[in-house]
Amino acid sequence: MTSSVVVSGYRQMRFMALALLLVALYGIRTDLQAAPPQLDTPVKFDDFLSSVRAETAADARIVVVGDLPAQEGQRAAFVLYPRVVYTPPGLGYAHAPGVRSPRWQTLLRFARQQHAGYIALWDVPIKPPRPVMLRKLSGTLVEVNS
Repeated sequence: MTSSVVVSGYRQMRFMALALLLVALYGIRTDLQAAPPQLDTPVKFDDFLSSVRAETAADARIVVVGDLPAQEGQRAAFVLYPRVVYTPPGLGYAHAPGVRSPRWQTLLRFARQQHAGYIALWDVPIKPPRPVMLRKLSGTLVEVNS
């Protein structure tokens, strides 16, 4: 009786070791095939965000819209911290052919829904009808409640 239990335990251990090996090999293969993170955020964008940081209060809420790769929101949140940063969903207009740029009213409505005080535009072909608070390089900062 004990020998069959020992053999059964040995088989179970071998099976678990094989399963562990397969999972580890799959993880290594996935890591090797993964694309490296994109670090192509322009220095000009960081300069603009630094200017926005200097112009706004620490508790400000800012909507950031830009003609950049998908990481613009994460980069803006990192540079502008502790300010709260929002990026409107579905505005990948710069990277999809045939998609029009967002309208000012759409951005304004989104900013008001989020209770944001500012809209930061980076390389977006929109001329806001409101007074511009900051214009630097390809960026524009507009106060929503002005």
